[in-house]
Amino acid sequence: LVAMRRPWQFGIMLPVGSNWWRLLPLAILCGLAGGMQVPDKTAFLVDPGMAWMMALVLIPLSLELLFRSLVHGMMAQLATIQDCQSRWFVSGPAIGSALIYAVIIGIQMTMMSGNPLSTLSSSAMIRHVVVAFVFGIAAGMIRERSHSIIPVWLFHAIAVATMLFANGTIQ
Repeated sequence: LVAMRRPWQFGIMLPVGSNWWRLLPLAILCGLAGGMQVPDKTAFLVDPGMAWMMALVLIPLSLELLFRSLVHGMMAQLATIQDCQSRWFVSGPAIGSALIYAVIIGIQMTMMSGNPLSTLSSSAMIRHVVVAFVFGIAAGMIRERSHSIIPVWLFHAIAVATMLFANGTIQ
């Protein structure tokens, strides 16, 4: 109900402006750094179509709806955020939603591992959490400047595709 009264606050509208495209290189760098959430490599061997659907559509869209729409939108109720015409800055809701996103990615990675204690201090875990935080800040800025989660979902899918190309998942 709140989102229908203020759709821009929760990113439930078509994108506005175009200067958010400036953050595309950062999304590509996050993809090259690795650490984006994707299905396991075996999913690409068993059912490549479903694995690609999950990697490029379902996982990015669900993460962006949760973190950049709901979490960011709730935090933006009482904070100053960017607009497509405003100066560039990192808002509190962008930092907050990125931090929660990174923590959840870290928890998910720990819970899915066979040995949670060794995972907590692994370099892969640190890389995943740092990439999630950096991507989360960029995604929050894109969401604010476009007033929509559509560009964020697109950039998330581009980052995932970049990571899969760089890791050799695509032959």
